Amino acid sequence: MLAGVYRRQLLRAPLIFNDADCCMKAEVTAIIEPAPEGGYWAVCPEFPGANGRGETIGEARESLRQAIQLLIEDRLEDYCRGFPNEAIRGAHADY
Repeated sequence: MLAGVYRRQLLRAPLIFNDADCCMKAEVTAIIEPAPEGGYWAVCPEFPGANGRGETIGEARESLRQAIQLLIEDRLEDYCRGFPNEAIRGAHADY
């Protein structure tokens, strides 16, 4: 191995979302790797822009889960901005 070349070691693990408030359950891919400064970085290819960081793999996964949840909430709010206030909004789980 060449001196100074950082070798990535990726861990692939599913993240489960099960939020009682919105009745959503999803499984996405978490790519977790050691950060050069210590701890871990986590990204999710299904949600570009979502990333997490933590001192442990568990903390990095939780940080990534929170980032994905914020992205989903932000995109939903942005999408619904054009609907009138009278529009019916709610979860539908019969499909």
